Amino acid sequence: PAYKNVLAVHGWGDLQGELNAMSKQGKWQEMGELITDEMLNTFGIMGEPKDVVPEIKKRYGDFVDRTSGGFTFVDEEKRIEMVAELRAA
Repeated sequence: PAYKNVLAVHGWGDLQGELNAMSKQGKWQEMGELITDEMLNTFGIMGEPKDVVPEIKKRYGDFVDRTSGGFTFVDEEKRIEMVAELRAA
């Protein structure tokens, strides 16, 4: 229920009820099949590490002064580089 309005703003309000019912049935894998690439790209930034920082700047640069993210899939040297690039933005 917490995400119903967020989904509705983007035209996906009907999905909330279905996802909620599936979560109560433990159908976590099946829930993922209902999430489209468009939805993922609306709510998150995905891509190659070299593309992530420019996309953060493009989407949020004018009105966000801090962010958090999970870069665990990127090696430590690249993470340090990405954080430095974000700080410089």
